[in-house]
Amino acid sequence: MEKRLKSSIFPPHYKFKVEEVIEMWVSSGLILQRENGLKKQEDIARGHFNTLCRKSFLSLVPRELHADPSDDYYVMHDLMYDLACLVSSEECSRFRVTDHNTNIFPKVRHLYIEGVSSKSIDIISRSNYLRTLIISHEENSIQQELVHDLKKAIKGRTSLRLLKLCGNGIFGMNKAIAELKHLRYISMSATDEPNLCNLFKLYHLEVLRIQKIEKEEIVSFIDISNLPHLQKLHLPKNASSRIPHIGSLTTLRELNGFSVKKKDGHKITELRDLRNLQKVIVLDVQNVSDYNEASSAELDKKTNMKVLSFEWSSDQARIDDRILNKLVPDSNLKHLVISGYNGNQPPMWMENPYLSNLVHLKIDGCVEWDKLPPLGSLWTLKHVILENLPKLKYVGRSSYHSGAYSYSYRGKWTKGPGSDGLP
Repeated sequence: MEKRLKSSIFPPHYKFKVEEVIEMWVSSGLILQRENGLKKQEDIARGHFNTLCRKSFLSLVPRELHADPSDDYYVMHDLMYDLACLVSSEECSRFRVTDHNTNIFPKVRHLYIEGVSSKSIDIISRSNYLRTLIISHEENSIQQELVHDLKKAIKGRTSLRLLKLCGNGIFGMNKAIAELKHLRYISMSATDEPNLCNLFKLYHLEVLRIQKIEKEEIVSFIDISNLPHLQKLHLPKNASSRIPHIGSLTTLRELNGFSVKKKDGHKITELRDLRNLQKVIVLDVQNVSDYNEASSAELDKKTNMKVLSFEWSSDQARIDDRILNKLVPDSNLKHLVISGYNGNQPPMWMENPYLSNLVHLKIDGCVEWDKLPPLGSLWTLKHVILENLPKLKYVGRSSYHSGAYSYSYRGKWTKGPGSDGLP
């Protein structure tokens, strides 16, 4: 029951992403590990989410035909929302800057603040049992006096496990956040502090999401040695590229920007020991030295991998096709992106039904490809997005099947025999 009630802290018609909800439930301590320990907390949480959808607490927001399924949103029905607010008022609370009533239950655990003001800061300061704090501020700036008071209020909430700062102007918080030793989850729309070392001292941290770092180009060296429990790391590219020896984070499950470099601590072999990876975006693949180094990443041994993206960021006069051929993912992969690849042909592991569980495929900027890899035997494939393929001329029988999946393509091609079903 508590999982569905926690949704009442959000505004009406708030759009949830599945993974967002699951992360928040787990980080807040709402998901208990089964006694036998065989089922992961994320899987238990996903089961609870599916139950809420099945019982009409949550409904899927319709999306466009070619939209990425991972961007699906859900909303809580109005009647269910009203009921949840009524029943959960002692545990969950939401305060808007326009509210006149500042009374909240003294033992509220989950709090959503809309707008930073002296009243909302006072509410935070009086909430001594908080496990979840979400602050949304849409104004472009906050008075410095309020920023100082907000730092002090946040610093004193030592029981916090989840902190989410959304919107504009909530800057200078890293040092105060570093005092919250029990934090499992941090999400910030932006930070103006290029030195992230304070955040990387939180021993229990499991999820870190920062969308934007002001003056990102001067982000300093990042030490990750004190994050043995980190599972999901989402940072802007220039910040993530300054993290050496990412391979020491053996609990990592999501990495949204691993930038390959030719120097030690940044080579693609850092991925070898990350056996729990479920999602990774590999940037600057052109810096992989040779096919032996590519093979040493052992991507094919990451059986939990569901989302994989390869991105090249510069033109190369000579591309060794063997490098991509050796970056073989596990056959359980569901979502694949190949972007900016200048090789002459698709990797061999796309030439057969090896990726038999693939659901979503995006190919972008593979400028030398004149034909698609054969997709006809991939019966699970539902979405194919093709962009910036200037030499693509031919789509034949092997690139389609009688099952239903959608193509999105910008350009022209020649249809081969049996390809009438394609646009």
